Amino acid sequence: MRKTYSKLINQAEDYIENHLMDKISLSDLAKNVFLSEYHFHRIFSAYSKETIHQFISRIKLERSAMVLVTNPTLSITDIAYQYGFSESSSYCRAFKKHFQCSPVQFRSARIVKIVPKP
Repeated sequence: MRKTYSKLINQAEDYIENHLMDKISLSDLAKNVFLSEYHFHRIFSAYSKETIHQFISRIKLERSAMVLVTNPTLSITDIAYQYGFSESSSYCRAFKKHFQCSPVQFRSARIVKIVPKP
C-alpha cells in the first residue's frame, strides 16, 4: 500500500510541476489522483513535513528563482504573475521569507557579469 501512496504523491508532485503557472487547489490535486480531498490531504501529510500549500509555494518560489537568474530581462513583476502571484509585492515578501533576500538581490548576486577585455 505504501508504494501505491508514494506513486500518488509523485503523481501529485508532477501535476504541481506541470501547473506552476496556475492556481492549484487541494481539489485539483485530489481529482488528479482520484481521491477525496480528505484522503489525499491525509496521505500527503503523512508523507511530507510541509502542508500542501507550503509545498506548492516552495516549488513556485524555487522555480521562479531559476527564471530570475536565467532570464534577466524578464521583470520581477512578470515573473510574479507568471507563477500565480496576484501582486509583485506578495511575491517579493514570500521570496524574501524563503530565500532571506529580495528577488533583486538574489538576481544580482547570481548573475555573472562578463566584462569584455579592452
